[in-house]
Amino acid sequence: LHECGHALAACAFGMKLLGFNAGPFQWRKQEGKWKLQFKTSGIGGGSVHVLPTHPDQPAWHDICMVAAGPLVNICTGPVFLWAALHAQGTPWQPVWFFLALMASFSLLVAAFNLFPFRSATGSYSDGARILQLLTNSPVVELQRAMRRLQSSVDQTSTPLPAGA
Repeated sequence: LHECGHALAACAFGMKLLGFNAGPFQWRKQEGKWKLQFKTSGIGGGSVHVLPTHPDQPAWHDICMVAAGPLVNICTGPVFLWAALHAQGTPWQPVWFFLALMASFSLLVAAFNLFPFRSATGSYSDGARILQLLTNSPVVELQRAMRRLQSSVDQTSTPLPAGA
């Protein structure tokens, strides 16, 4: 759900979606077609790979796209919690534990992603990306230059992650 928030916001701002990773499921656009791969190495994370349709898109588009992931978690967490707490005597009672787990996971993912940090793989958390965008960090200019370069190259090549 978190990655769907990023992807939907990116599409709403006219960004081109080139890749979507949710856990071990990885969708990539290659040669104009979507390909699905299953990689056990990606179980713990996710990412959305996008390119702007125009290189000078406003920074607030990026901020909204990055913030959309945690926002989805902040919105779905209470919904899952409500469903878990009201499961007794309903058709979804057998899955109350799953609903409680999803509520906890959603709220923890939102909180964790809003902390600014850089992972061991070199990608930035959503919180770090938002902070970089709000403070006009030099990292943002580097990322924009890389995106401009990538948008001028064949867009069927391997894309850079939005949070890289």
